[in-house]
Amino acid sequence: AKFTETEALEGRIYACDQCNSKRRKSNPKPLVLSEARKQLMIYRLPQVLRLHLKRFRWSGRNHREKIGVHVVFDQVLT
Repeated sequence: AKFTETEALEGRIYACDQCNSKRRKSNPKPLVLSEARKQLMIYRLPQVLRLHLKRFRWSGRNHREKIGVHVVFDQVLT
């Protein structure tokens, strides 16, 4: 999965801000709960961005192995 891919969160357990915005705090009705999605995004990049690449994977029961694929990238990313 890609780092910035949209991910569906399980269950109708998330209070929707928009759905509940007109609701008064003194209202005895329960909050409106809904399904949700989340997505991680980088809006503003720093001058220097440090990335950590996952170089190991789990294979089998409690066995970790190194991913030996060479990663090629330019000095300046666009």
